[in-house]
Amino acid sequence: MSYTTTWHVLDMKRETSNGYVYDVLLQLKAIDDVDSSKIFAVNHSVHLSRPETLGIAYSDLTEATVIEWCKKLMEESQIEPDLSSLQWIENKIKQEMEDGIGQGLPWT
Repeated sequence: MSYTTTWHVLDMKRETSNGYVYDVLLQLKAIDDVDSSKIFAVNHSVHLSRPETLGIAYSDLTEATVIEWCKKLMEESQIEPDLSSLQWIENKIKQEMEDGIGQGLPWT
């Protein structure tokens, strides 16, 4: 089975005094490459540690930048000795797609 996975930021929590983003709600969505009605999505919250200095102003953040921060952190965090949280989510999506589990609404 072949499918395409997309990443989206659904929401972020931040400190309003300085724009520090400390929590990101992501959605990873897999869509079958042959039958676009076969969709599976996983929402995942990522907690970001405070850096020494805030390098990008909140108003200058892009979805791509925040997703890269989250991917990096997920690659570095281990759920099991040989399994990062990123690998765990990717495995979950792959398994659900292969098992024919879908989600979504019939209307847009």
